[in-house]
Amino acid sequence: MKEAISELNLTVIIVLAVAGLVALFSVVIWPAIKTGIQDSANCSDAICTSCNESTGVCECYMESNPGNTFDCAYKG
Repeated sequence: MKEAISELNLTVIIVLAVAGLVALFSVVIWPAIKTGIQDSANCSDAICTSCNESTGVCECYMESNPGNTFDCAYKG
């Protein structure tokens, strides 16, 4: 009986650990990945006006919203 209880406890610990990892991924890691993908997509469609080669940053805007500028990586 003790062996069955210890196996059940280990199963519960593993299930909780997996649930914690899934929660960490979905709350912390995935939003960062999603934001990076969205920023890359925005920069590939953007119109860049001034680029600073020394810092590697360009000031860009979207054609649909010229008043909203954002920084993109300089691609040379």
